[in-house]
Amino acid sequence: MLYVLNGTICVLLNDRTVEARKGALVYILSGTGYSFTVQSEEAHCLNLPTRAGFEDLVQLVGIEGRGMKKAPPGSFQEKTVDGGARSRLMAKIGLQELALTPILT
Repeated sequence: MLYVLNGTICVLLNDRTVEARKGALVYILSGTGYSFTVQSEEAHCLNLPTRAGFEDLVQLVGIEGRGMKKAPPGSFQEKTVDGGARSRLMAKIGLQELALTPILT
C-alpha cells in the first residue's frame, strides 16, 4: 500500500498507470510489479508493506476497539493467545517474531 501524504505521484502497476494525490491510498496486490514517479514539485508517501495473510494475524492477536478512536488511559487489555496458533500463523504468512530487549531498564 502507498499512502500519499502530500503532492501527486503517478503509480505504474504492471501495465496500468494510476495518478494518486494527497490522501490517496493505493492498494498493491501481492505479486504486482510497481514503481512511481513524483508529478508535483515534491511529494511525501508512506509505503506500508504487508504480507498476504497479515489480516489473519491482526484478528488473532488484536482486541476490538468497540468504536473508540483512541483508547482511554489505563484501558489496555492483555489478550491471551495460544502461542502455538500464533507461531503457526506467523510461519504460514512468512513473519518471524523477534524478542525485543528494553532500551531503558
